[in-house]
Amino acid sequence: MQTAVSEMKSRLRSLYLPKPKGSIYTHQFAEYLAEQFKTETISPEEFLLEVELTFKALERGTTASGECITHHAADRVPAAEPFIRMDMPDIIDAIFPADFAAEVKKTWKEVLEEMQANTSRQR
Repeated sequence: MQTAVSEMKSRLRSLYLPKPKGSIYTHQFAEYLAEQFKTETISPEEFLLEVELTFKALERGTTASGECITHHAADRVPAAEPFIRMDMPDIIDAIFPADFAAEVKKTWKEVLEEMQANTSRQR
C-alpha cells in the first residue's frame, strides 16, 4: 500500500493538534519531517523509517550528509521526543487517509512489538 507524498507534506506543514503532548515541538517536528520526503509516494514502512531517521538527525544536529541542521526543530525536539512519540497516532490520523493511517499504525505496532521481543530475548 502506498500514498501520495504531496498531500501528506502539506498536512504535516499545517498540522494542528488541539492538545499535543509534545507541545509546540510536535508541530516543529512535523514541519521539519515534511521536508525530508523526496519521493512521490511512500509505504507505511518508508514513512516510519523517515520518522526514525528524522529523530536521529535532530538528535545529532546534522543531516545524513553531515550538514548542520539550522531548522528551529533541532533545538528542542530531541528533549521532547518521548512526548512527540505519544502524539504519533494523532499525527498519523491527521495527515493520511483513514485506510492508509490504519496501515501505518498497524505497521508501527508490529515494529514496536518486535523491538520489545528482541529486547526481552537479549536479557
